[in-house]
Amino acid sequence: YVHLVAFAAATTLLFMGEWILDSFFGDGDGLIADYRVKWILTWSTFFSLSPLLLVLLVEFFNLEIKVALFNLAIIIGILYFFELILQRNDLFLKGPFDSNYYRSNIYKYRGELTPPLDYATQLVTWGKSVRKNRYGYREKEFKTPKPEGTFRIMILGDSFTWGVGLAENERYGNVLDSMLSTHFQNLNIEVLNFGRSSSSTQQEQDSLRKFKDLVQPDLIIVGFCQNDVQPRTECYSIEQARFVDRWGNVLKKVRIDFSLLKLNHLGDLFANAVLRIAQRTGSFPSCTQALDRTYDTGSAEWMDFVTALKDIKSMSDSMKCMTPVMGVFAQLGSIDMHDQYQLSENEETDMKTKLGWSRQIVETAQQTGYDVIDYQPICKKYVEAGILRMDNLAVSPLDAHPSAILNVTYAEQMFEVVKRKLENSSTK
Repeated sequence: YVHLVAFAAATTLLFMGEWILDSFFGDGDGLIADYRVKWILTWSTFFSLSPLLLVLLVEFFNLEIKVALFNLAIIIGILYFFELILQRNDLFLKGPFDSNYYRSNIYKYRGELTPPLDYATQLVTWGKSVRKNRYGYREKEFKTPKPEGTFRIMILGDSFTWGVGLAENERYGNVLDSMLSTHFQNLNIEVLNFGRSSSSTQQEQDSLRKFKDLVQPDLIIVGFCQNDVQPRTECYSIEQARFVDRWGNVLKKVRIDFSLLKLNHLGDLFANAVLRIAQRTGSFPSCTQALDRTYDTGSAEWMDFVTALKDIKSMSDSMKCMTPVMGVFAQLGSIDMHDQYQLSENEETDMKTKLGWSRQIVETAQQTGYDVIDYQPICKKYVEAGILRMDNLAVSPLDAHPSAILNVTYAEQMFEVVKRKLENSSTK
């Protein structure tokens, strides 16, 4: 028992070593930046934990030292074997690189994957390179002031519009540009993409206000995704923020320590399991539940969203643009496919909630004066008819952003709306 207490005390002291050092010499967040110190503390803790487990096997299971050592070796072997299995089945290690996915899972892949040296400045979205124009948007350079005789369309939106996982020419804006230019060969039509990943409708309103006089659009299209009502992260809730404030650094330390032990995937699995357990036990709401709060018509987020929608319409009117168009994109998890796919009870609930959001957005946009394209029934009809397949609607098994095939569907519907506008204007 003296050995047990001694090893337990040593292991605890080593595990808390980073917190102790940071408290006295760092910024007090419990984490230190020097990876050499982290490496020493992590491996020291590991070599202290091993004798502790050995003593437990001997004292409480009455095993002989040789048998206990054998069992300890088996336990360690199982951990690294499980890590190997997780690594071998990791789709990200087999597929195209993505800058954002790597950054958000950096401790899972630290030391396992060597990213491009310039991945932070030269973004790569699922193997597709990203260029930016002088204004910071993923779009070609355009002439200012607008050339005479040019019909210019300005698209606002978030990551769906920006084109996660897509080459520039695969995005619905570029496809729309090509379709319009082919159909109206006597017109100089230009579609400019002002999408930004993770932007909300309020931020899109700011983009329009900043660039409207420079772009001089004749038509504004707003590409809407269901999390655009939330100006923070999609799953934000005050409860989750409090949980992360309290336990975030601990979970980060777990991920880092496991990665230093070459157990990257196990560390990530463990930390994510803690988050899932916390969510399921009511520490914070699920992503759908949290986002649903923003659709409460009395919430600050909803009122700010409606104000932004009205402001975009007002700016469009002041520039004498055509009536703005709003495309309400269908989320893959909200397509109602009861006949072909069996949904769990939670999936069924989430789907109904998201369908309610779509209806609410469509009605609000129509009341505000937009020409609205509701992609929910369109996508459902196309999937049922076999035109679209559920297994090819996402850019990656790891990323549910719409694929190039789905972007063509988006563009086709927008083309019909814009074509009618142009044809009607030419007859007046």
